Amino acid sequence: MKTTLNTRKVLAMLPLLCVLLPAGGGFSQNRDLSDESQVKGPWAEAEAGTFVKLQLTSAAGQATRTIEVVRADGRCVTLRTSEGGKSYERPEQRMYSQQELDKWMAGKKLDDKTVTIMGKDMKCEVYEKEINLDGKKVKARAYFNRSVPGWVVRVDNESGGQFKTVLELADFKR
Repeated sequence: MKTTLNTRKVLAMLPLLCVLLPAGGGFSQNRDLSDESQVKGPWAEAEAGTFVKLQLTSAAGQATRTIEVVRADGRCVTLRTSEGGKSYERPEQRMYSQQELDKWMAGKKLDDKTVTIMGKDMKCEVYEKEINLDGKKVKARAYFNRSVPGWVVRVDNESGGQFKTVLELADFKR
């Protein structure tokens, strides 16, 4: 089956859809966390100026995404995601309930693995999950390192050999 350009664009976005959406499908700064045990989320230590640059490679070409903390307060940070001259901002909480964090990192936990990122060996937690995209099963494998802002250092997506996208950390500042 031939992949159309529009499908390629959707598939190129897939790595971020799989792992970078806020926990629970949304975030409310006003929710009451007093009765929940809290754990640090992927942006817990971030301050304004913290950023990650991610290089996306797919059949459609290459693109660079930058996710930068533009505001930070005690409960949340505001992230600006930029790519191809376009950007948008969204709030992200610093702390999660364990249930929310488990949902964010959803998937089957695999053995930890050391991968080479930016010329350095990084020990990563590895998760794998399958999603259905327009009737096609897509397997995503995400590599997380908690010393990197946002935790994501690599995401591999593939669908039966028909396409493959790789999102990989290219630079960051804590």
